[in-house]
Parts: sequence; C-alpha cells; structure tokens
Amino acid sequence: MGSEMCIRDRAWIFHAPAMVVSPKRSQPGIRTTITSVTATHCWLLLADVVGSTQLLESVGPKEYATRLSQWMAELDAVIRSSAGFVNERLGDGLLAVWDAGKAEPDQVISAIHEIHALSHTHPTPFRALLHSGEILFGAGGYSSGLENLTGPALNFLFKSERALPERSPGLYLSETAREQQPPQTHLEHAGLVNIPGFSAEHFYRLEMGAKKGGGTE
Repeated sequence: MGSEMCIRDRAWIFHAPAMVVSPKRSQPGIRTTITSVTATHCWLLLADVVGSTQLLESVGPKEYATRLSQWMAELDAVIRSSAGFVNERLGDGLLAVWDAGKAEPDQVISAIHEIHALSHTHPTPFRALLHSGEILFGAGGYSSGLENLTGPALNFLFKSERALPERSPGLYLSETAREQQPPQTHLEHAGLVNIPGFSAEHFYRLEMGAKKGGGTE
C-alpha cells in the first residue's frame, strides 16, 4: 500500500517502487478520480537540434521536416534497443527515459555512446543532455507524452538545457550523471549550471572518440 492524498474530487496514491492501485472510498454522490503515482530512479536525456532556424532556412521546410523525422527515428531506435523509450517529441527535440529498474547500466552507457557518435556524424547537428534522478510516473506536470512525468530531476534538466552556455553538438552529462559513468570515461568540463532552487551542477562533454570502457577510438 502507498500513501494517499486527497484534494477535492481527486485522490493520488503514491507507491515506491512498485505500483498497486487500490480502490478509494467515495462519498455518496461524489465522483472521485483515482490517480496512481510511482516514484522510480531514471536516466533522462533531452536532445535538440543545434541551429534549427539556420538549418530550416538553408534547406527549406520540406527537407528540414524529412531530416528531423529521420534524426528522431534514428535516436528512437538507439533508445528502444537499450530498454529506454522516447516519452515526448518537442518540436525540434525529444525527451527520452530509461527506468533504472528495467534498463541495465551497461545498456544506458552503450546508448549514450551511440548517441554521442551520432551527434558528430549525423547531417542534422544536435546536442543531448543526460541527467538522472527520481521521477514520478502518473503525476502529470512537466512532461505529458507517453507517460505523465514530473519531479525535480526533470525540471532541472529542462532548465539546464537553456542555462548551459555550451551549444556545440555533442553529448553532455550533468555531475549527477557523470558520477555513474565508468571511471575511465573521457570527459571535458563544459560549464557550471546554477539554477535557483537547485544545487549548482557542473556539466561535462563526452570527448570525441571516447569509448564505452574508457580510452579513445
């Protein structure tokens, strides 16, 4: 059983980590909506096209739409093959999630290295930010795509996308995400993100040619 919170005609039942939905007693004549919320640790990846306006102007709307669709399809394939999922497409970007209870660390590490390689070879240049933390599934709020997601980690990631000064294509890891990488992983400092209401975090850029187990290709 989880903790229950009621506000007017809506009841939230919180479970961590497993989700079990139990009935809510309603007052006679009052319809109650029951929402089950699960808290779980996740890896979060926010990717967006670099220089999207300039690219659109240079190739035209039709070619731009084709490139964007192909880029998203390729990222989606990498993410799905590593037990993750694309939760939401955001115009010229996307939000991907790996549930740490379902995806093995090696799967996530393999995926981010593939995405890192794509960021330097794909005809559609893009930047991807990786973060990790506890996410609430089913609570609504910050991301309402395939799953309704919310939580401070997700909020921080979206704010970091705007706050990180380094805009070059590549894959960037928050300090929290970096701590969960193999110690041999080659990273370079990309800047400090200081967002009101959150602890300041350094971001690191995965170096060109970095291998999954350390070293360079």
